[in-house]
Amino acid sequence: AGKMESVFLCQSCRKPLKIVQRKGVKDSTLIALQTRDSQDEARKKKEAEAVKLLGESFVVLSDTKKESNPGKSVNFHDQVQALTKIFEVVSDNCGIDCPLCDRCNYDVLRSLKEKIKDIKEETESFKKCISALEKEDREKEDCSEVERLELVQEKEYAREFEKQIQAIKRQRDKLAAETLNLEQESKKLDDFEKKFWDEYQELELEEALTQETHSSLEQRIESAKQQLEQLKCTNVYNDAFYISGEGHFASINGFKLGRLPSEQVEWDEINAALGQVVLLLTCIAKQARYDFKGVVIHPMGSYSKIADRKKPDVLNELYNYNSNEFFLRQGSSSSSAGKRFHTALHLLLRAVKELGDYASSEDPTFKLLKKIEGHKIEGISIQAVAAEVQWTKALKHLLVNLKCLLVWAAKYAATEKKR
Repeated sequence: AGKMESVFLCQSCRKPLKIVQRKGVKDSTLIALQTRDSQDEARKKKEAEAVKLLGESFVVLSDTKKESNPGKSVNFHDQVQALTKIFEVVSDNCGIDCPLCDRCNYDVLRSLKEKIKDIKEETESFKKCISALEKEDREKEDCSEVERLELVQEKEYAREFEKQIQAIKRQRDKLAAETLNLEQESKKLDDFEKKFWDEYQELELEEALTQETHSSLEQRIESAKQQLEQLKCTNVYNDAFYISGEGHFASINGFKLGRLPSEQVEWDEINAALGQVVLLLTCIAKQARYDFKGVVIHPMGSYSKIADRKKPDVLNELYNYNSNEFFLRQGSSSSSAGKRFHTALHLLLRAVKELGDYASSEDPTFKLLKKIEGHKIEGISIQAVAAEVQWTKALKHLLVNLKCLLVWAAKYAATEKKR
C-alpha cells in the first residue's frame, strides 16, 4: 500500500495524521470525488459514495513520522482536496469534527454508545410517565362526576363569599365614617389636651413658687420652734432674780442682804434687796395662781410694804430709812418705825412659809430646805433685834427658801403648759 504524507490534524487532540491508501483503490477515484456536480443530488450522491469508499479504503493513523513517496507526488494535491471535501461532508452529517485519530475515534464511539444508552433509559422513563399519565387520565374520568358536584358546591361557596364581601364592604364604609368622626373628636381632644398641659404647666410653676414660699415659711417656723423650745427651757425668773449665797452674805440681783460688824452694807442696798425679795415672792404666787391668806403684799421696789390680812389698813414698811433706830438691844424699846420694820420682816417670813406649804400641797415631793417656825428660820429670828451676824444668816436662809420656790415655780409652769 502506498503512503501519503499527512497534511491533516486530529480535530480532537490536534496531532498530525498519516493517511494510508489500501490496495485496490485508485488515485483517480479520489480525484473524481473532488469534482463538484452542478446538480445538488448528484453532488450529494457522489459525496456519500466517497464517504463509503473512504471508510473502506483508508485507515487513520496517529503516527507522526514523515514518509516520502515520490511515485505518488503527482496526485497528492488532488488527493488532499478530495479528502478535505470528504471530511467536511462527514462532519456535516454526523455532527463531529473530522478527521480523528484512532484513539479519539475510539473515545467518540464510546461516548456515542453511552449517549445511546442514556437515550434508551430516558425513553423508557418517558414511556413509564406516559403510562402513568394515561392511568391518571382514566382515573380523572372516573372522578369527573365528583368533581362536577364539588364545582357546584364551590360555586355556592363563592356566592356566599361574595355576599360576605359585600357585607364587609358596607361595614368598612360604616367604619370609615366612624373613623372620620373619631379623627375629628381626636383633633378636639388634642386641642383640649394642649390647652390642659399649658394650664398644667402654669399651675406647676405657681406650685413651685408656692412650694418655695412654703419651704421658706417652714424653715422660719422650724427656727421659731427651736427658739421657742430654747425659751421654754429658759427659766425667766432665774434671769430676772439672780440669787447667790457665796460667802457670809446672800444677794439677789447683786444686792446684798444683811450687815456684819466687819462689813457695814449700806441700807439703800439692803432696802433694794428686800424690794427684790417682795417682787419675786409676788411673781411666784402669781405664776402659781395663789392668793396669800395671811398677808397682803405691796411690792414697791426699795419702799415695799406688807400688811396682815386681818389688819389690811396697817401697812408695815419693809425698809429702814433711819439707821440710828434700827438695831436695838434685846428687851429694849424702839420707835414705831422700827417696830413696823420688825413686823414687816415677820410677815415676809410668814408669806414665804404659806407659799411653801401651798407648793407642798401641789407637789408632795417639794419641801422648803430651811424650816420656818413663827418669826424664826432654822431657829434664828428674822427680826432686826438679833445680832447683825445672826440676822444676816437668817436672811441668807430666807433667800435659800426663795430659790427653792423659784425652781418649783419653773417646774409648775412647764406642767401647766403641757396641760
